[in-house]
Amino acid sequence: MFKERPLNNKEIKLLNQELKHTLNRKKSSIIILAVWTSLAIIIGTLAYFFGNFTPGEKYTLVGCTLVYVLIGVWSFIKTHSEEKRRTESLKYSLAENKTRSLETIAEKYIELPEKEDEGTHYLFQLTKNEILSFGGPDFSSTKKFPSNNFKIALIYGKSEELVLMKIYSTGEKIKPVQKINGQRKWDLMASFDYPDPERYTIIAGNLEDFVAKLEDK
Repeated sequence: MFKERPLNNKEIKLLNQELKHTLNRKKSSIIILAVWTSLAIIIGTLAYFFGNFTPGEKYTLVGCTLVYVLIGVWSFIKTHSEEKRRTESLKYSLAENKTRSLETIAEKYIELPEKEDEGTHYLFQLTKNEILSFGGPDFSSTKKFPSNNFKIALIYGKSEELVLMKIYSTGEKIKPVQKINGQRKWDLMASFDYPDPERYTIIAGNLEDFVAKLEDK
């Protein structure tokens, strides 16, 4: 199960880098709004006074200019709100100084490769006759992962949203004993008994027997 520990130096550095990027995006959104609004007003004004338009068309032009300004304001408010929440969550994570870490010693695993953009999912056979389910866009294969010994570190923000996920792989890289692709993957994961990958669920059982049982239903 997950255990709490303080942030390590690498995690603190990554959180600070993300915080810096987020603050820069907030500043950029202000500049984009100013440029967008200025262009809409300048182009609309020039067209109004120097364009060959009827009075009715000029009213339409004014309306279109206002719409473009409002679109810029709406986009700015939406982006600014998202970045503000992100900033608060990152600052909260740094202040809390807590990481939830799951150390995994695995015997083998089954891979459920990405089909669209949902990411790769895994079922790992752990050493205590347990199965660990997880996966997503952040769990692509690397030079070191999947391996027979790795840690998953999760750092959460102010509203319990995930702000950083990190894998530390210290074991030997291993190959899957089986790959479950395409519709077979969707059917398996849609089963009521499939352990929730988003919650890093651990259940008791043997890997191959468990998959065979689900596919027989």
